[in-house]
Amino acid sequence: MELDLSPGGRELVVVVGGEAHGLSAAAKKLALDRLGERAFVPTRNGVDSLNVASAASVILFDIARRMDQAAKEQSRNAKLEEDRRGAV
Repeated sequence: MELDLSPGGRELVVVVGGEAHGLSAAAKKLALDRLGERAFVPTRNGVDSLNVASAASVILFDIARRMDQAAKEQSRNAKLEEDRRGAV
C-alpha cells in the first residue's frame, strides 16, 4: 500500500526498533491496532542490517522527499485546474 503523503493526508508516525530486538510487543500491537504499515530499508552487497539511527535517517529522508513531491504535484494540479477554469 502506498502512503498518502500529500498535504492533508493521513497522519504519519514512524516507530523504529533496535536491531537486536526490534519493537516491543506493546509497540507492535499499538501499530497494528492503528492499521500501521511495516517498512524496511533494502540493503545490498552483503550488508545484513543498518543500525537504528541509520535506518531511521534513510526512512525519514525518503518520507520528506515524497511529501515534498506530493505537495509540488498538488500545487501543479491546482494551477492546471485554475488555468482550465480561466480558459472556459
